[in-house]
Amino acid sequence: MKILILSPFPPPTDGIANHTRDIVTVLEARGHEVRILSPGRGQNHDSVTRGLTVTPRRVDRDLADWADALFCQFAISALRAGTTGALALMKRARLAGKPVIVAVHEPSREPHLLGPVSWQLYHRALSRASSALVFSITAEHALLHASFKPETTPVARTVHGVARVEPPTNEEIARVGAKYGVNRTTALQFGFIHPDKGVQLLIAAHDPQFRIAVAGTVRERRGLFRIMGMADKKYAQQIRDLDATTNAEVNWCGFVPGNEMHALVAAAGVLVLPYTKAAQSGIVAVAQSVGAPIIASPLLAEQVGDGALIVDPTDPDALRDAITSVIHDVQLRANLSENSGALGAIHTYTQLVLDLEILMAQTSPENPRAN
Repeated sequence: MKILILSPFPPPTDGIANHTRDIVTVLEARGHEVRILSPGRGQNHDSVTRGLTVTPRRVDRDLADWADALFCQFAISALRAGTTGALALMKRARLAGKPVIVAVHEPSREPHLLGPVSWQLYHRALSRASSALVFSITAEHALLHASFKPETTPVARTVHGVARVEPPTNEEIARVGAKYGVNRTTALQFGFIHPDKGVQLLIAAHDPQFRIAVAGTVRERRGLFRIMGMADKKYAQQIRDLDATTNAEVNWCGFVPGNEMHALVAAAGVLVLPYTKAAQSGIVAVAQSVGAPIIASPLLAEQVGDGALIVDPTDPDALRDAITSVIHDVQLRANLSENSGALGAIHTYTQLVLDLEILMAQTSPENPRAN
């Protein structure tokens, strides 16, 4: 099958771009011919065309006509100016009777970032979809009850996907850990800095028995999303101020490139994700790929399974006790690590692609309305 994917694609190395890269790897291995149309600037090559923007260009329309099916990783903050261009291409494909699969990553958060504007954009995207795809039960429930979802759009659920990676060697883990000051007594928070990540809750739980490390930076925002970028920067300053006033002595690791991500997570005593809003997390998949133990808020319970302790992050005593237990209880850490790795072996991108193939093989149920 010839498949066109509308999505960010590395570089940059963000969550959705990496997610798409891993999906493409499996699709191509299974014999599909894949092309990626990505927003932003960068060098084109055989499978990637960059420059998706407000209005589709002729090359974009040609790619939509070439494809047997279209798959869109729909997130306004990721597609940016290419959002309306993606909508036009999805409509073009549906009018041609082709299956159009729209992946929705954060239905409880992302569609509300710009208020009525983003609601309308999500409604239009789902109106053009032959199927909407989500990656957790939480996301499925949120999307099924979302006011912006057309009643006729079916929703399918698959696994998030854990990439099969070559496990980092002990030498690599030691080298990367030493570079960022992360070791077995470290409670690591990893990812873009955003108010929903609950970093302040982790800082509030600080204790001399472990060291908190925060790896990540504020995501670069453009266009209308610069307002969000300002809020993220303000939050980043607030948590640094909290670190100073509480004497938590947080290790601010800054940006960590993708080729060091797995080794850094493996070097830490525990990955701590005290999220206050989320349907799933890409960094969980990284932890599961290397069998790292996790402490997470109840929002991520489905994805982390038995590979994590589930703790209310708003209770600093409970979070502190959980971190101390995982770091200092050798047997508990070993059990969580084993379970985390076992889930990673099940929640593979192969399973995700098999589910995606089923949706792409289905006939488009109806053409989108003119609006």
